[in-house]
Amino acid sequence: MTMELPVPNLRELRRRAIRWTVVVLLVIAALWWAPKLLYLYTEWLWFGEVHQRGVFWTTLVAKCELGVVFGLIFFVFLVGNVYLARRLAPRASWYDRERLIRLQAMEAFERAASRYLGAVLLLFAVLIAYGVGRGATAHWQDYLLFRHAVPFGASDPILHKDASFYVFRLPFWQYLWGFAFGSVLVTLLVTAGVHYLDKAIRFLKGTPALASHVKVHLSALLGLLLVMSALGYRLGGYQLLVSAHPDRIVAAGPGYTDVHVTLNAYRILFWLALGCAALVLANIRFRGWRLPGYAVGGLLVASLLGKAIIPAAVQEFNVKPNEQAKEAPYIEHHVTMTRQGYGLTDVVAKSFPPQPLAPADVNENPETIQSIRLWDYGPLLTTYKQLQELRPYYRFPDVDIDRYVIDGSYRQVMLSPRELSAEELPEQTWQNQHLFYTHGYGLCLSPVNQVTDEGLPDLFVHGIPPRSTVDVEISRPGIYYGELANEYLIVDRPGKGLPKREIDYPRGTESGRGEENVKTTYAGASGVPVGTWLTRVAMATRFGWNGRNILLSREVKSGSRILLRRQIETRAKAIAPFLRYDQDPYLAIRENGQLVWIHDAYTTSARYPYAARLPQAGAALNYLRNSVKVVTDAYDGTVEFYVMDDTDPLVRTYQAIFPELFKPLAAMPNDVRAHLRYPEYLFRAQSTMYLRYHIDPVDFYQQEDKWAVAAGGGDEGGAMVPYYVIMRLPGEAKAEFILMVPFTPSNKPNMISWMCGRCDEPNYGQLVVYEFGKQQLVYGPGQISARISQNPELSKLQQWWGSGGSSVIRGSLMVIPIGQSILYVEPWYIAASGAKIPELKLVILSSSGGRVHMGVTLEDALARVLGRLPPATADTLVGAAAPAPTPAEVKAPVTPAPGAAPEINALLEKALEHMDKSQERLREGDWAGYGEEQRKLRETLEELQRRRGQ
Repeated sequence: MTMELPVPNLRELRRRAIRWTVVVLLVIAALWWAPKLLYLYTEWLWFGEVHQRGVFWTTLVAKCELGVVFGLIFFVFLVGNVYLARRLAPRASWYDRERLIRLQAMEAFERAASRYLGAVLLLFAVLIAYGVGRGATAHWQDYLLFRHAVPFGASDPILHKDASFYVFRLPFWQYLWGFAFGSVLVTLLVTAGVHYLDKAIRFLKGTPALASHVKVHLSALLGLLLVMSALGYRLGGYQLLVSAHPDRIVAAGPGYTDVHVTLNAYRILFWLALGCAALVLANIRFRGWRLPGYAVGGLLVASLLGKAIIPAAVQEFNVKPNEQAKEAPYIEHHVTMTRQGYGLTDVVAKSFPPQPLAPADVNENPETIQSIRLWDYGPLLTTYKQLQELRPYYRFPDVDIDRYVIDGSYRQVMLSPRELSAEELPEQTWQNQHLFYTHGYGLCLSPVNQVTDEGLPDLFVHGIPPRSTVDVEISRPGIYYGELANEYLIVDRPGKGLPKREIDYPRGTESGRGEENVKTTYAGASGVPVGTWLTRVAMATRFGWNGRNILLSREVKSGSRILLRRQIETRAKAIAPFLRYDQDPYLAIRENGQLVWIHDAYTTSARYPYAARLPQAGAALNYLRNSVKVVTDAYDGTVEFYVMDDTDPLVRTYQAIFPELFKPLAAMPNDVRAHLRYPEYLFRAQSTMYLRYHIDPVDFYQQEDKWAVAAGGGDEGGAMVPYYVIMRLPGEAKAEFILMVPFTPSNKPNMISWMCGRCDEPNYGQLVVYEFGKQQLVYGPGQISARISQNPELSKLQQWWGSGGSSVIRGSLMVIPIGQSILYVEPWYIAASGAKIPELKLVILSSSGGRVHMGVTLEDALARVLGRLPPATADTLVGAAAPAPTPAEVKAPVTPAPGAAPEINALLEKALEHMDKSQERLREGDWAGYGEEQRKLRETLEELQRRRGQ
């Protein structure tokens, strides 16, 4: 008996295969898109937390518009041309000669391709269109700037276009051109391939033979490609205005050759390309491709001649022999527009003829003397780390400088936040990193010029919890958002009856043995609720494997919240990625004791016409404004963007795009506004450009008056870094906070001027340059540093102090204008080999005369500069390096004797009190407090000894 097998239904099998293919593709798409949609959902939640949903939707809609529109345009254009090619394809077979030279495998491929070519091309078009649309979304900023452009009110001097055209409109026009040119080129190539596969393009004896409709189709596409080339030449003429060529005297923008040759070449090439396009279309009526070939070849040759060969010849043989005269008007344009680009048009230049330092200069400028910075950032940060980090997981990231009104006086201070470093936690568990150890705590604050008897900084604010010796108090010391915070946290809402689990700060036990942790619950307003399963799944997906415990941990409850983007720069960039952020945000203490971060943000462009590029690695800009101040609460993460310069067209355009993002400067609280600083990055950029572009355009070619940032001294040397100081500027009524840097002539060591940026209102942002007389010789910082190095007494001290394992650290040399005089200041520190705690041991001063004086304190050295004390020698100063007494060297207080005098008993009790307090400070890790109590103990014992000797 034979069994008949059912005949498979090929049509049904094909349908099932198609059905399962569609299902598999849908599953793959779902797996591909689900994490992206969940991430987008978490972004929507986070933008709601920071009250910036308007930014989220504006950005998302712009990306969607670009992606959909450009992807769809490309898809329709490509598929339309492919469909047209297939529609017109002839029903022909290959010639025998062509068939003979093909392999059998290739024939099988051709048969399959002929059958499924439409589906394959459709899938190819979809994938390419998706890539094009995805790439288009990257231009959302250009698109929004194009739509909301605000005029600059300044036009380029060649084509007379407002600068907004080059900054806001030209980038998007160039993208549109690139998209159109690329779309036509890809379509031309794909269409030609389709015609070939459909046998509409044949090869007879090695010569292509085209069907009549193919010639029409490809000619139309080639003509369109030439029209796109013509538009590219038109845009190329505008691009000349923002081009950079640092090898020329006109380092940016068009020079003589560009204006008289290259610009005209672009105009000619524009019309020539249109003519070539007309020839290609006209050739449809003629046989062959010789005419289009001549047209395209001629255009390429003309482009090479007009853009490269002829301009190079004119530059070499016509311009260079007469460069100064030829380039004079373009040099003027370049200098003028560069000054505009960097905000240097309103720099105030004043004369500063320096005089010898006199006692009157010191007496009339007490604020300047009081604010001379004796602590360098490096040694002070090391000291903070050694004395005040207190636990391995606390870290001081850097030291910042600011000014406060302290006990009624305007004081310059240095401070550093005590942040939590998750990498240094005792156990690297998920709960420690995300639930228990959640924040840093407090800060250290010290004046720039006060030193304890042990050579350590006099801490105004220190310890855990923060203790203050002045009228600056911290009421909310927790730092949940900072420079180091980079992990998400999960916190509970207070008042829910849940136990406190966050470690607020460690403290010693009453017995003095071991330690215990004070715990807290986060009471801030920030955080995304993670009570629902959708939110938990979305957050867990966002963080991948590291986020799995968001779903699994029992510590995540219905009232829990997740704190995202706790690093302040990352937080600000997520909201406003179109701004450039300063690398040095700083912490400020508000009057109510809350801590806020102040972060400078810049509006930048590399397309300001004729302006030179900033010569810094990775800068890529020629327009720079500090138009935005970002204020972030260190506890609850609230981020506010304040407009600092409402005349800046860039920030005004961003305001038009995101009307709810920016607030006016008047809305900034006064106690925050009082701590605004002129940013160092902006000042360095402006001073760098001013060195060359302060020169009058008539004299710019010779560069005879080019300046340089003065070379400094200290252990690092190199060009001096701008520094903050409180001083009374010449002719002003009161002292103010400024940022300054000295200049020297290029390749010469003597100082010729100094520049400052004013930080206090109402003069915030004003740049002033004080120029010395060109006939006056004023020592530069490098020369003073060399004299310090050559001083025999200082050489002795350095040798004596450096022996025995200690090291001498030379601080940065500073130039301090006082009245009409100049004072040079360089501090020296000693770091013992074991403790590695730098101690200030010597202050070196010099005035405009160049003679070096030294003292153990600033007052001591200043008295020697003024002649009130004789010059110090190494022998008289060697005691300055004597180390502070250790606890073992301090004698124990004597027990009160019966019948002793009451004042002696009182002194003994006072000594015991200081001893107890010093031990308490030692247990807390408060080294500054310990040193202070040891000093008081020593004074009490000395008084006791004196009384007993009477």
